[in-house]
Amino acid sequence: MAARELTFLFRKATVYDGTAVTPEVTDVGVAGDRIAFIGDAQGAEADEVVEGEGLVLAPGFIDLHGHSDFLLLAAPHAESKVLQGVTTEVGGNCGDSPGPMVDTVRAQAEAELGEFGMAVGWNTLGEFLALVERSGVALNFASLVGHNNVRAAAMGYEQRPARHDEVKAMQRLAAAAMREGAFGVSSGLVYPPGMAADAAELAEVCRPAAQAGGFYATHMRSEGARLLQAVSEALEVGRRSGCAVQISHHKVCGEANWGLVEHSLAMLDFARAAGLDVTADQYPYTATSTWLYVVLPDWAQEGGPEPTASRLRDAQVRRRAAAELAQQPRESWERIRIARVLTEENRWAEGLTLTEAARRLEMSEAQAAIELVVRERGHVAMVRFAMCEADVERVMRHPAVMVASDAAARATTGPLARGKPHPRAFGAFARVLGHYVRERKVLGLGEAIRRMTRLPARRLGLEERGIVRRGACADLVLFDPERIADRATYDDPLAPPVGVKGVWVNGRVVARDGALTGALPGRVLRGPGVRARVSS
Repeated sequence: MAARELTFLFRKATVYDGTAVTPEVTDVGVAGDRIAFIGDAQGAEADEVVEGEGLVLAPGFIDLHGHSDFLLLAAPHAESKVLQGVTTEVGGNCGDSPGPMVDTVRAQAEAELGEFGMAVGWNTLGEFLALVERSGVALNFASLVGHNNVRAAAMGYEQRPARHDEVKAMQRLAAAAMREGAFGVSSGLVYPPGMAADAAELAEVCRPAAQAGGFYATHMRSEGARLLQAVSEALEVGRRSGCAVQISHHKVCGEANWGLVEHSLAMLDFARAAGLDVTADQYPYTATSTWLYVVLPDWAQEGGPEPTASRLRDAQVRRRAAAELAQQPRESWERIRIARVLTEENRWAEGLTLTEAARRLEMSEAQAAIELVVRERGHVAMVRFAMCEADVERVMRHPAVMVASDAAARATTGPLARGKPHPRAFGAFARVLGHYVRERKVLGLGEAIRRMTRLPARRLGLEERGIVRRGACADLVLFDPERIADRATYDDPLAPPVGVKGVWVNGRVVARDGALTGALPGRVLRGPGVRARVSS
């Protein structure tokens, strides 16, 4: 090969291509943004030679369930994702997407971006994707369209069944988002306003995604005592709409419910055997993370975080909510930690359990939860310890389950370094490879890599990503299989992983030995609705 034909040459790396569970020790050449060849590179020259002996070269990891979304405008380097080998993130999950931008969704975005001195300058999903494209980003970004967004746009935040004309309006909005680049529809059925939808409404909203070849990702209505009913509903939406189904962050919460995932996974097997395309994803921890206001009674949550906080300023409403919350067992409060607040006034609460915060406020736990929600206009994140290790491993072993973070990108400095977020932001993928593959041997290395690469790529219909083969996009991660490990903990959640030697996105290096390079070679990926129009 001619000198300087290659930009990167990896020599004698242990290559897991994303499909095979056994590796091949070989050379891999990259030219521009593509993998140019795989095989003996004797005589080849490159701008940079990377010695890969003893190291694993794999496709860049695809985080099918992320929440970075509009934060990528403020922090485009996506530090916590890139440093653990993630080269593609899918946003718009749990029913909330960057567009269409309405009411509470806009308020949430403005609250987050306000820390960076930025404003929301878009309305549709397509406008947001174009803005990310112009601004630049370190990793590739794809998005779903949120059912909460389209429901709010069609009928506001009323907690009632939708009328026929409102469902049709939602369907049109979902179809528009698919044309703009969405990969499918997501739902968040524990959040307003989506919690008021039934399976019939969800199926109608998903039809445009099914017609375009997209999928339905769902944060189900229950991940507790009614887990099996929630799985049944998700499968029903898939059957009625014709949409492939993605069960988001599959788990079961609450000690009384531990073990139910054995039955839920059997339901997935039965549905798959009957011809339904259904898969799931998982983060490898026993704690969840979401907004504190979701612990409130459903009636109090109408409208989302800021309306909830406003409603609770009424003394009578507050007393009613506190009385209902007080019925929870005391130990459940001790399992909730305050992860993040927006204001400096209440920064003291970050990292404390709700029981500890209640002592500081000289209130009951129920009253303290309400007080923090009110003070922070609903924008209080929590970490809740609710699962068991046996269930985490049981879900992980299932062949249709992918690895995902369920996290927004975080950073080691600046506004995104504030608080005590869930350690999954910096640790999810490294934790699987270190703790669950090398130490616990729950999965083999090749199989774990498949769950992080080819399996999510196929869910997205991305044939040129999530694989190491000639002509594929050069999204790659090089790591030491004997050293890779997560270091992020609940007390120190912003510690980057170790053992990741380098990360390449579209043929350009974005991280080396745990440090960002500053490059922004990521691309906005658009879904099947766009690809179909381009190819026709």
